[in-house]
Amino acid sequence: MARNVLVTVGHSGSMRAPWAVTVGLDLWTPQILSFWMLNGGTVPQPQGLMTRYPLYQLGGPQLRVFRTNFFIKLVRPGVAQPEDTVQFRIPMEMTRVDLRNYLERIYNVPVAAVRTRVQHGSNRQRDYRNVRIKKPDYKVAYVQLAHGQTFTFPDLFPETEPSLTDKELQSQSEFLEDVKQRQSSDPRRGGVSDWFGL
Repeated sequence: MARNVLVTVGHSGSMRAPWAVTVGLDLWTPQILSFWMLNGGTVPQPQGLMTRYPLYQLGGPQLRVFRTNFFIKLVRPGVAQPEDTVQFRIPMEMTRVDLRNYLERIYNVPVAAVRTRVQHGSNRQRDYRNVRIKKPDYKVAYVQLAHGQTFTFPDLFPETEPSLTDKELQSQSEFLEDVKQRQSSDPRRGGVSDWFGL
């Protein structure tokens, strides 16, 4: 991007740069304009949710992290996996080494191997203007546990059959028949609703 981009003043008095439409900055606030002028026409970078980890400098103390910036989610695999493989959904910024250290140092889980892939978000859904809505991409990690370690995803919501006795089932069916008989219309009325009745 050229450093000598001119700022134009429109008829309404709003300041716009020629590249503002391509970048998506239609409205300029004084803060953005002053940042833009001071930094030689560069676009301000948006601040994300992830804070930057300070760089290690030779001779400096070891950097310690007491609370990580990463949130990982253990998910049930869609396809059956081996017993020693666990599937996670992790942030896009997280690497294999980060995930290995996260599991080993925080949760004391021995890890043999980590494989990752980026799952593209679907864009099948459309909004009211018939424009496709793309869901964000996410990273999937497959963690192979160390030798002898296994993991089975717990059955969080087991399907339980109703444990009613025969007496309860019969009383329930009698009650349903009674309600159905009360709600049925009188055949002598010829289809006229009960609202017109006396």
